Amino acid sequence: MKHLLLSTGVAIVLIASPSLFAGPEPLGGKDSKAVVQPVVEKECTWTGFYIGGHGGYAWGGGTTFRELGQTDPGYDFDRDGFLGGGQVGFNLQLGRFFVIGIEGTFSAGDFSDKTRNDIAESDGRLDSNWMATVAARVGISFCQNHLLAYLKGGAAFTDYDFDTREIGDNGRFHADDSEVMGLIGFGLEYAFNCHWSVRVEYNHLFASDNNDVTGVETDPPDRFDTTFRVRRDDWNLVTAGLNFKF
Repeated sequence: MKHLLLSTGVAIVLIASPSLFAGPEPLGGKDSKAVVQPVVEKECTWTGFYIGGHGGYAWGGGTTFRELGQTDPGYDFDRDGFLGGGQVGFNLQLGRFFVIGIEGTFSAGDFSDKTRNDIAESDGRLDSNWMATVAARVGISFCQNHLLAYLKGGAAFTDYDFDTREIGDNGRFHADDSEVMGLIGFGLEYAFNCHWSVRVEYNHLFASDNNDVTGVETDPPDRFDTTFRVRRDDWNLVTAGLNFKF
């Protein structure tokens, strides 16, 4: 009788708790599967130093030289042409949308022109070969920091050589001077990724007020100073560029 009761108790335990004597669950079981985390793409910002190159076209910049004390029409020049160069700057993104920064550019180009003064019987030439700008930028970022619309304001710099040569003799005049102009502009910049971006930009340069420039006139054997009144027109610049952000 005791053996019967013992056998019955063992059978009940086995039926009620089969897991007590079960082997380990296979490694491929449901609870042992690794959870695969989704890949989160890194969000880029505009903050950082950058360097790049640009090319474009400049027009306007008309300049007139008239000798003081003379009644002839003087010399009228139209300076325009293609330009190319580089830029370096820094942006700081404030929150999700606002971006501020500062940028400097340097461009080389041929902004030269020549003309003839028929009354004075002389040829004139004006040479300008470079232009530089320094400006602050403020913008708004769109499309998850892929597109930046910005305004800029600052100053532009260039210089020129002004020469005349009298027709038929050795009379010559030379003067050189620098120009400082106010600058406002706007642009759009598109970032392919966290480092590379392309942009298009327009700038308007405000020419300084009329002023005088004095140079040396040589009419062998004489040599003396001559002063011209200079009137300048505004410039317009359109450029496209490529930037790399560190």
